[in-house]
Amino acid sequence: FEEVEKHMATTNLSLYPWTIFFNNEFEWMNLKDITILYGNNGSGKSTILNLISEKIKAQRFNELFNDTYITERGAELHPFHDFLETINIKMVKDEYDEDLLMPKIRKLITSEDIFNRIDNRKKHNEIAIRKIKEARSESFNYKYKDVEFSLDNFDEYAKHIEARKLTVSKYARLHAPKTEELESNGETSIAYFENMFESGGIYLLDEPENCLSPIFQMRLINFIKEASLYFNCQFIIATHSPIILSIEDALIYNLDEIPVIPEKWEELENIKLYFDFFYKRKDKFNK
Repeated sequence: FEEVEKHMATTNLSLYPWTIFFNNEFEWMNLKDITILYGNNGSGKSTILNLISEKIKAQRFNELFNDTYITERGAELHPFHDFLETINIKMVKDEYDEDLLMPKIRKLITSEDIFNRIDNRKKHNEIAIRKIKEARSESFNYKYKDVEFSLDNFDEYAKHIEARKLTVSKYARLHAPKTEELESNGETSIAYFENMFESGGIYLLDEPENCLSPIFQMRLINFIKEASLYFNCQFIIATHSPIILSIEDALIYNLDEIPVIPEKWEELENIKLYFDFFYKRKDKFNK
């Protein structure tokens, strides 16, 4: 074990996720009602969400994050979980100087969850359509097929009687699953978020802007603000969407800075790029 401990003390620091947070000197952060992690790809936004998720044992709807390991001298080393052990979470105190309890509702919602929901609905409808066609064909066959009653073919005879009593459409509705009404990806995403929220919960959102047009992003941030203000929900969001970053009074950590520091929306590099982009084309909006 002495050799393994030496290896962890030296080599682990060169492995993911140790390299990310040692390089940008991100050692601590406070969490407000709405906290946003901003940074370009590879800055560690999703990693932080997953570390917090694992630490607070948040409910997740996808496979576990980064459970990879390396083998060194016959021992398994798990850099992600080793790093997790170094993290401490401290709850704020209440009016009686006691630490508040961790909320029972804790959820991590990722863009993959949304994509899976959209994909599952499409697959469900593909299966349902096939089953409906099969049921309609079965109804037609039994309706015009002569079936004599006997104990050996009771089920077939029952279907024959049922098919003769019902229209083809009614028979199909009884013997095939219903199709789900397909909405746009944005509508499906918004409905998914709204159905996942419960009062008093902590929600970790990983790039929720995926599948959302600007209009739906604005609808989402209004929902987040209302859930925080009126339903005592707390949000930790990883994003580089300028719209979601604009949530008023949100605490934004800029993971592109060394060391990582809180910054205002208008101070972020990407926001300045958007501003310059539109400002250079401002004459096109005057027409």
